[in-house]
Amino acid sequence: METSTLERISSICDLGVMIDSKLRFIEHVDIMTAKAFSVLGFIRRHANEFTDDYVLKTLYCSLVRSILEYAAPVWSPFYVTHTLMIERMQKKFLRYALRRLPWNGPINLPPYSDRCRLIGLEPLSTRRVTMQRMFDIIQGGKLTALRSGTVWNHRIGLKETNSSTTCSTIFEVPPRSGVE
Repeated sequence: METSTLERISSICDLGVMIDSKLRFIEHVDIMTAKAFSVLGFIRRHANEFTDDYVLKTLYCSLVRSILEYAAPVWSPFYVTHTLMIERMQKKFLRYALRRLPWNGPINLPPYSDRCRLIGLEPLSTRRVTMQRMFDIIQGGKLTALRSGTVWNHRIGLKETNSSTTCSTIFEVPPRSGVE
């Protein structure tokens, strides 16, 4: 140990996140988007006969979006080019999933936010901001902001309940409507 020299490296992979020496996560975004494009290509090749948009949405959310959002509060992109690169994945999926609707070519597509609403998805940038804030709240002990009834209670769907076994307020996520 005393005679060996340490090798300087520019990046390291820890728990699936590529961390570079300047914490810019450029390499991570490149690797992650390449992997997600590959999986989306797999879905497009093997689910070509599927006609239900919600089956495609389930495949996308479980196989592709999970890659794009893994550990997102840690590496959330700083540069606009990386945000656009990641968002391009969902735009490509939406164009594929909604391909049977009468758009009359890519020029006449409705805006991205409308296409997201059609299939019930949020833009990935919005999801990353929400995840980052939730992570900050949980890790930073900022639950007092939630207890005061701020906008975040409604935005993330938390409901305050009083527990009879403790004196502190706990939060629960209400079930989706129609699902028990």
